Amino acid sequence: EADLRYLLYAGDDVADLAAFEALDRLTSSGTAGVKVAVRSLETPEALMSEADVVVEGPTALIALLRSLIQE
Repeated sequence: EADLRYLLYAGDDVADLAAFEALDRLTSSGTAGVKVAVRSLETPEALMSEADVVVEGPTALIALLRSLIQE
């Protein structure tokens, strides 16, 4: 409905696995998506293994997002 072309989702806990699954469904229908796991002591291994990118904490996520804006 939103006619998305690109989507990035970042998460750090088990609840974010459902969002990663939803993103997988969107990408199968043509939306370009990137799944980002934000590593912390509590981040589940399952989330990191499903991610396209793993960043080292919130500061690294901010740096990643800023790098996307600059390009």
